[in-house]
Amino acid sequence: MSDQSATSSHSLTAKKAAEIAVSSTPTGFLSHIKGFITRIDSLAETFPFTTIVIDASGQVAADERNNFLRDHGTSVDENSFALPSERLAAYHRLHEKLIKVQIASETVPRTFVVALVSEFDTFVSGLLRLFYEAHPDALRASDRSLTLGEILEFGSIEGAKDYVIEKEIEAVLRKSHSDQFDALEKRLKLQLRRDLDIWNDFIEITERRNLFVHTGGIVTRQYVDVCTRAGDDRSDVPLGSRLEASHDYFLHAHRVIFELGVKLGHVVWRKVLPEEMDSADTHFAGELMYDLVFNKRYAMAIKLGEFAIKTFKRFGSDYNRRMLVVNRSQAHKWDGDAATSERILDDEDWSATSAEFRLAVAALRDDLSSVIPLMEEIGATEQPGKVGYREWPLFASVRNSDEYQEAFQKIFGEPLSVVSVSEDAPEEPSGAESANADD
Repeated sequence: MSDQSATSSHSLTAKKAAEIAVSSTPTGFLSHIKGFITRIDSLAETFPFTTIVIDASGQVAADERNNFLRDHGTSVDENSFALPSERLAAYHRLHEKLIKVQIASETVPRTFVVALVSEFDTFVSGLLRLFYEAHPDALRASDRSLTLGEILEFGSIEGAKDYVIEKEIEAVLRKSHSDQFDALEKRLKLQLRRDLDIWNDFIEITERRNLFVHTGGIVTRQYVDVCTRAGDDRSDVPLGSRLEASHDYFLHAHRVIFELGVKLGHVVWRKVLPEEMDSADTHFAGELMYDLVFNKRYAMAIKLGEFAIKTFKRFGSDYNRRMLVVNRSQAHKWDGDAATSERILDDEDWSATSAEFRLAVAALRDDLSSVIPLMEEIGATEQPGKVGYREWPLFASVRNSDEYQEAFQKIFGEPLSVVSVSEDAPEEPSGAESANADD
């Protein structure tokens, strides 16, 4: 093959790679962050059921083998049975089935940890693409070059640009996760690891993932050294020992990947597209925080709420800022820290705010004498609406009172506890607990 034909083949391959990359380009920061959360949460939702099924299969396989021995064998001693020769093949099939299930009980949990880290890598790839799409001038710093022939092969400057972007992303993702953050900080001109107390946990998770992929979990010197440099001293872990992925370890890994991904996504979003700050605030302060509280993931809501207060120096609107205050307050309240919940509310002046916020504050303070008239003032057409009054955690401590239920009946003409299944669609919660529905 001549040099010219080799170049042409490379160009065609590159063009196809660029086309594939563009077809999977995130449509925006909001959808990219929400997609990441959904995918890693889907792993957390299915992990327990997967392990339950494997454990149950193991029990069935063990029962089948043991019953076979009981029915067809004769006990020789505590650990041995004598079987007729014509029964040996059937026994070995049952025994191998049990062994395979036992192996699956070790390998499948590892694959969930591998999948978590893979989703994070995909997320970082998407963030970089969104960055370059918003700031194509950043590509001028790239040392990559294309010949005129290669540019013509793409058919347009845009096609060539997409190829260069893809190669820039690949260059970052080929690095270790620590080096990836070095590259991200350099490209985005951000300090992404300042006050990041989960950094050492994140590095340990990614290095354990590497062990699962490359050594079957066998500890290497690289694992010990990299974790120790990141602040997680693993010098007491014996080289050659095998690490596993227990149920608790996977949940820990999910929490770390969730927290780091959300923080990274929102910091980059605000840096790259400051004009979308209000959309970013609405997602973080409303939808994300509400989902965490609704699903009783209070510890995560508290951590992310504190992060937002320290990191987001300004908000797109006072409405979103106050929405974050309300959701931070209720996360602490339902987590059992009423004093902090009250302090967060006391740090604000609510007197001139809308009835919606004054209602939220009254509910969090269990002040029924203020809740009821505010409900009547807001009426049936404004938020919270029927769904909000029935479902929002905000009203959990007042919802069962006679006064609250009577006010709901008066406003909506139906009992609080009765929901018609013929309603066309559920109402969309918004406001202090905006959008949709730790640890």
